[in-house]
Amino acid sequence: MDSDIAIQIANILVQGTILIVLPGSIWIAIRQFRHEVQTAAGQIRTATEELKFSHDIARGQFLLHLDEILDSRKEAHLMLRRGGKWLTEDKAPRTLDECTWTSDEWASVEAYMGFFERVNILVEKGLLEIEEVKRLYGHRVINIVSNRVIYEAKLVREKNGWKDFLSLCDKLGIEVK
Repeated sequence: MDSDIAIQIANILVQGTILIVLPGSIWIAIRQFRHEVQTAAGQIRTATEELKFSHDIARGQFLLHLDEILDSRKEAHLMLRRGGKWLTEDKAPRTLDECTWTSDEWASVEAYMGFFERVNILVEKGLLEIEEVKRLYGHRVINIVSNRVIYEAKLVREKNGWKDFLSLCDKLGIEVK
């Protein structure tokens, strides 16, 4: 029998170890297989790195898209920030009874708060991290909660309609009394 064609396996007992002797063609196949496994492992590592990079790019685009949506609710943000009509002491109504906001202004408040309700749902679904929300939007939520009129109208009188907003406040550690 030709040793290059037939598989010759000889079990040799050496200090309690069994050695398998294989013809050269089998060793070549084993080396080729090992090379292919190493190549595949390298390709998997590269694909994993590319996938993570693509994920990071998509996440960045997602956050920028949220900013675009938020920008469409700019009126409420501008009114609630320092110097804004709804925050400045001499311009802002002190109570809901003193408030003369128009229905369009109230719609702006509701759209702005509604955005943050959706943010809460994104947090609950694991699409946003609460720490990201706190860094990017926490000050905006604080401005909403700090406004006496909005607080009384939306977070006291209509609190059952704003459960996701209140849930986000709780996750952010913003106390709503």
